[in-house]
Amino acid sequence: MGKQTSASHTTKASMPNSAPWGEQAHLVTAAGSSWTESTDEQPAILPREVCYFARQPIFDTSLQVLGYELLYRSGPEPYARFSDQTQATLSVISSVFFTLGRSAVAGSRMLFVNVGADILDDERVTILPPRQLVFEILEDVGVTAAILHHCENLRGMGFQLALDDIVSVPQLERLRNHLDYAKIDFLNLDSQQREEVCRAARDWRIPIIAEKVESYADFQEAKRLGAQYFQGYFFAKPNVWRAQSLKGSRTHHFNVLSEVSMPELDFTRLENLMRQDLSLSWLFFRFLNSAQFAWSEEIRSLRHAFALLGTENLRKWILLAVIPYLAANKPHELVVESLLRARFCELLADSSKLYSRSADLFLVGLLSVLDAVMDAPLPDVVQNLNLPPDVRDVLLDNENANPWMRRTAFLARHYSSLDEASLANSCQELGLEPHLVATHYVEADQFARNVFHMTT
Repeated sequence: MGKQTSASHTTKASMPNSAPWGEQAHLVTAAGSSWTESTDEQPAILPREVCYFARQPIFDTSLQVLGYELLYRSGPEPYARFSDQTQATLSVISSVFFTLGRSAVAGSRMLFVNVGADILDDERVTILPPRQLVFEILEDVGVTAAILHHCENLRGMGFQLALDDIVSVPQLERLRNHLDYAKIDFLNLDSQQREEVCRAARDWRIPIIAEKVESYADFQEAKRLGAQYFQGYFFAKPNVWRAQSLKGSRTHHFNVLSEVSMPELDFTRLENLMRQDLSLSWLFFRFLNSAQFAWSEEIRSLRHAFALLGTENLRKWILLAVIPYLAANKPHELVVESLLRARFCELLADSSKLYSRSADLFLVGLLSVLDAVMDAPLPDVVQNLNLPPDVRDVLLDNENANPWMRRTAFLARHYSSLDEASLANSCQELGLEPHLVATHYVEADQFARNVFHMTT
């Protein structure tokens, strides 16, 4: 929105064809769904944070509201300040789709959300409903073959596209076959330029939104030039909204952790939990798009991604992602240690008689520092997780635990502090050569640090 919204920014996400969104689709807050409810004697105590965004209406020729453009705001002031454009975007999405709910903000009307090149190039967010959602491609997005491909995919998924701040025919022409709306910048064009751009949009049968309309004369001229929709200070300035959301999401992430710790993974329940947390879903797709994967087919949805990864890899990744979230206020070395133990246990299992239990031992290693992460005794934490009985026994170091798993967990916990004799004895118990164990430890340490940087 040029001068009127020069500091404003919102974003887009992609949506699979199979997503079960309905008219009353409602997403709960990303902060989680468990909290202390109020009673007559005790008011609710909810740790909260306040987020802001602005909403500016777009009208049709009858001055009925077509929809609203969403704009980032850093506070109650009528302008925005931010250093990270993507984070500003995510803040608006979280406020509108997770905290307040889409219907509370727009009812049945359209929502227009700005899309920068960084997000257009990366289809990681798949949890927004495409119905009545328009992505505004910002004017500084370079039109490449990849961008055109993403535009085709988004429209195929049911999203609509608009081009923002159009000031020339060539600017419009590059995307003309991919647009549902052309937002023409009336403030920064003279009458001749307005006529040229509007004529091109009409010729290409792209509905025109005249934006930055600041006077009655502008409004009348826009109608004469064929604009069907209008936005600007002449009609209404952006109205700042305040969204108060639960702060943090440890409860939600612990629920995810509990879900993936169950012996039988329920994809439906996991998908529902993932959709309640934009940041976790975003991280999930960043992981899937990393160099270690080379998918032969396009990932269309969370459920599709689950199937491609397979149960054990899916369980492993979710665990790797959730632990850093739970330990957000802890020293990063605690997270690295958790990841190191997980991979070390897995490698030890693969090289010993426990190769069939490598996934369970990965879980043992990862959760072995959960007491420090959660600031609670390990027995109290473990009892709230749906863990396989032998995994629970090993974590709690019960005498009746599987002896091989117990020895592996012991070696992973104490490897760096064992003297030469104790280390040699532990290796002998597992039937492993010390040099191989040392190699596994170095590999596990590198793995942990790589994953930590990927998930933070």
